[in-house]
Amino acid sequence: MNFYYLMKKASDKSKKGLEKEIELHFINKNLDCLWFDIFYFFKHIISTYFILE
Repeated sequence: MNFYYLMKKASDKSKKGLEKEIELHFINKNLDCLWFDIFYFFKHIISTYFILE
């Protein structure tokens, strides 16, 4: 499961629940994929922002 998928899955959850999932995800994630996941995380936010705008 990558971070982009996690964000899509959790997008309808509460902020607190989402923060907990992100925290657990980072604990379990190896650092080799971290920057790649952050890139997809911001790409998801930017694309969502432009869709809603």
